[in-house]
Amino acid sequence: MARIINHSVLRQKSPRRTIKYASGPFCPAALVLIIRSHSHYRAIFETGSNRAFQVPSIHGRLHYMVHYFYLTLAIITEVVGTTCMKLSNGFANLWPSVGMVVFYTVSFGLLTLTLKKLDVGLAYAVWSGLGTALIAFVGILYFKEPATVLKLGSIGLIVLGVIGLHLSGSH
Repeated sequence: MARIINHSVLRQKSPRRTIKYASGPFCPAALVLIIRSHSHYRAIFETGSNRAFQVPSIHGRLHYMVHYFYLTLAIITEVVGTTCMKLSNGFANLWPSVGMVVFYTVSFGLLTLTLKKLDVGLAYAVWSGLGTALIAFVGILYFKEPATVLKLGSIGLIVLGVIGLHLSGSH
């Protein structure tokens, strides 16, 4: 990715366009046309071979970060909903039952927002895998379930599987 060296080589021609000088490992010298659109910047690099390529904008990276934030909240609300499910005692207790419905509804809503930008395979694997691992830890710590070596090793494998899916480049 090219790196912008000097932000003020040429003066801004209009409020929407400015030209900047850039260089980098794949682009030794180039003029960059920065186009402002919808409150974010897009950079198009003009190279000597008349090829242009686009650099991901900061807005695009933040857009992905927002969806990962939604995924994190979906995982947390799913774990809270599952904890409420255990506390509801088969729908015998009213407030944990209501909490279960509310937290699962919020969790699925956040997961739906996550799927606007992330692949369904990756998002669902992270949501279900990390949710399963976290609820297993809640069971061990809060509900005093036994923590066997096999259970802890299996949780570790779930986490490694989620990391492997994330690193596979499917996002």
